[in-house]
Amino acid sequence: MPCPYPLKNVDHASVSALRLYMTCEAEGAYQRNYVGAPKPPLPVPLAFGIATHKLLDQAGKYWWKKVKTEGRPLGPEEGRNFVNYGRVFVGKVFAEQLNPRGTRIPQKLQWFSEAARQRWSPEELEERITEAKGKYLGKIWNALEALRLEFTEQRDLRDMLFEYTFGTKKRPAVLSYNGWQDNLHGQIDRIEVDDAGYEVGDYKTGWIVKLYQSDRIHLVEDLQMTGYWEFLRKHFGKPPRLMYFQPLEFRSEDLKRLGPGLLRSLRIPVPPRTEEHLNDMVLLARDVREMLDMIVKWRDFTDRERELWTPSSSYAKKASFVDSVREARFKARPGPHCANCSFVSICPTDHPQDWNDGTRERLVQLTGDDGLFTVPESAHAETEPEPQRRLFADLEYRSPNYRKPAKMVRDQLLASGGFVRKDRFLTHLNAALRMLESQGTCPCLELNLRPKFLFDTAKRLANGEAVKPSELGRDCSFASCPRRKVIATE
Repeated sequence: MPCPYPLKNVDHASVSALRLYMTCEAEGAYQRNYVGAPKPPLPVPLAFGIATHKLLDQAGKYWWKKVKTEGRPLGPEEGRNFVNYGRVFVGKVFAEQLNPRGTRIPQKLQWFSEAARQRWSPEELEERITEAKGKYLGKIWNALEALRLEFTEQRDLRDMLFEYTFGTKKRPAVLSYNGWQDNLHGQIDRIEVDDAGYEVGDYKTGWIVKLYQSDRIHLVEDLQMTGYWEFLRKHFGKPPRLMYFQPLEFRSEDLKRLGPGLLRSLRIPVPPRTEEHLNDMVLLARDVREMLDMIVKWRDFTDRERELWTPSSSYAKKASFVDSVREARFKARPGPHCANCSFVSICPTDHPQDWNDGTRERLVQLTGDDGLFTVPESAHAETEPEPQRRLFADLEYRSPNYRKPAKMVRDQLLASGGFVRKDRFLTHLNAALRMLESQGTCPCLELNLRPKFLFDTAKRLANGEAVKPSELGRDCSFASCPRRKVIATE
């Protein structure tokens, strides 16, 4: 059984876990199923997000209790001490003196990606870390101050609930379908209750806010709000009046201009949930449970049973859970989400077969169209990742983190577009370079230039054509090339 670590199962589903397995089965396993896996440093954006949620929860409870007890809004400068405390708290997290969740157990942090760290000198890296710390400290001050200003206005609220946990003995939540059931766990950032009903908010920091604002399909398929909707409508006896995402990214000028109304003006309403959304999420929870059982308890299932297994939910089908089940392991799904993953430093070693397969971001297009390809300065340089993305823009499914169509559709699209894996193309580019060097001194090499014919040669090699070394210089557009047999006209 090819999993890199011993496995354990889990006895409940959580909203965050369902989304996590959908994005990448391996990341879900690192957090929930692998026993004895290394605990790598936490990426700073993730640590900052955890600390921000913790502080907003504490601040909201503190200020609401004060407002409710005294029966009046906060004064213009009242409660500012907690805003200043937030900067101190985040500063200690960055100094690795506090865990982002507020415990005294220090948490090692990872500033920037490994590739970025290698590009910079120690002095430049330290300068960039100092600059990033200043930006983060400004962000947490702004977020807390914006929340404090909300409490300086008179509002007719019966109650405000922060970090409202469900799936416990006190507040149980159960997902069920045709006799199957599972416990659902989760935590709601903010609930505002008034005489007319209640509103539910979820804080969002960082890059995901931009995705939600630019592509509303992500809102329709957001599992998190569906899970909240199911629990709350049973808990309160009716569904929420409004569900929304609360971005925490804004400029200081906006805070000064809009004051207490800033956060409300930034809200992103979420479309109402339906029974269809709920049923598909319940089916996804069942698919995840079956996937976990068939991987963790792989000895209890035959190869034939795993081969015949098919997921029931549209979510699981789009996420290709069937691949992990058939191989009886948690597959890694390399993609843009890896930038915010704590385990990206060890995942390529633990799951080399998945990383060697590559992703769409590691492909280049061999069309010869100068508008789609730029010849790299070096044969070892990274190639442009952009052109192939347009092929997948109109596919039916797009997740908030990663566009991942079925493998068959992907392969057909790649073949029709003339794509090859980047590592394979670089191999041909290096081969073309060695063929050129074997022909003797060339001004292109002396000047460290890589003319278009070098790319054309690599393209021909990638397409399986036979290329003679003596042909290399015939289409060179460099004016002084002694190898050119035919003067190129442009």
